[in-house]
Amino acid sequence: MKAGFGFACLLLVCAGCAPKTLEMRDQARMSLSDMRAIRAAQSTCNFVVEQVRDSRKNPEAIGYLSQVTEFKQDGVLAWLESGLRVLEQRRNDSGGDVVYLNADLVKLYMDFVGASIASTVVLRVQHHTESDDVQDLIVRGTNFVGNWATGSGELQTAMDMALSDAVMQLAQSIDSCA
Repeated sequence: MKAGFGFACLLLVCAGCAPKTLEMRDQARMSLSDMRAIRAAQSTCNFVVEQVRDSRKNPEAIGYLSQVTEFKQDGVLAWLESGLRVLEQRRNDSGGDVVYLNADLVKLYMDFVGASIASTVVLRVQHHTESDDVQDLIVRGTNFVGNWATGSGELQTAMDMALSDAVMQLAQSIDSCA
């Protein structure tokens, strides 16, 4: 009888441990201040996002949080591309060169750090102008945000903020077409 009761309790506990899948939306939401900073950055060039690729080993997984929540995204390319397209809104109307961007998503992950979520986006970006050779650049966007309930909104916000950080670094790294 005790063994049966113990087994039933174990089943109830483990039933709550089954991975829960949370899905990301396919549009990145950058904060208004981040978007303003990216657009306001001075540049002598205009940006065109040519291609976005997912080069991760497992393109569906973003990671496990506390080993009970699996965070997945089927449309990660749409999410990434929407974040990178903010650069195209940063226009130089004085006729500056066009910088063409090709971005590879190398890493995308989250982890718990104390009571916070640490999120990271790593991009390998190749950029060039019509008259310039292709140049490589690696940017690592990071963010730490409080974790209250491990809800999909918190996880999405953490990833959006890490992507925003990566896009800001990219905008600052390619500040002229010379």
